[in-house]
Amino acid sequence: MQRSIIVIVGSVLSLWLATAAGATFRLESVESKAPEGGVTTTQVLVTETHRIALKFPDRWGVQVVSSNETLLMLEPDMRAGIELRLWPQSGQTTEELTEWLVRRLQGRLGDGVMVGQFRARSATAEGWGFDLVRALDRTTRAGMRVILVPYPGGMAEFELRAPVTEVGNYYRVLRHLVASFSPKETVGDRGRAKVPADRDR
Repeated sequence: MQRSIIVIVGSVLSLWLATAAGATFRLESVESKAPEGGVTTTQVLVTETHRIALKFPDRWGVQVVSSNETLLMLEPDMRAGIELRLWPQSGQTTEELTEWLVRRLQGRLGDGVMVGQFRARSATAEGWGFDLVRALDRTTRAGMRVILVPYPGGMAEFELRAPVTEVGNYYRVLRHLVASFSPKETVGDRGRAKVPADRDR
């Protein structure tokens, strides 16, 4: 049973890794001097409108999907994965975009259930978190923790998935990732934000 859960969750996570990175949604290596001496290299997510500092989980694989502005992180043995998706807004308030994302999340649950809600915080803003359990088939369930945090011009959606009996083991990993999320707008790009496409609804 446990092996089948891992295989199914791993297969779902592997499907996330299907699209190559593009020019306007990519990772850049940035070198800086460390306080204790020497040089450190960090990764910055570059989008059409922002440069976003993130501290990725140690040893996790990272993949960019430019087609829907998604960043995927996969634990080495494929027992868990985190998806970061950016939802730019145009014409909506933060509250309206949040409500739309919560409705979207509830629609994706199918036979699953929402088992908890909490407050969450990135490096720059306070957001909302949801704990969910979703059925993958008749005998297999996945645990999910979804965190929504606003940023200037949009909303970031973090989604952790793992076998339901193990998802709690990765809460700290997700919390540290969200806490490191620090976007800075690039000059003159606010006007290019867009509403989520109909196919994403």
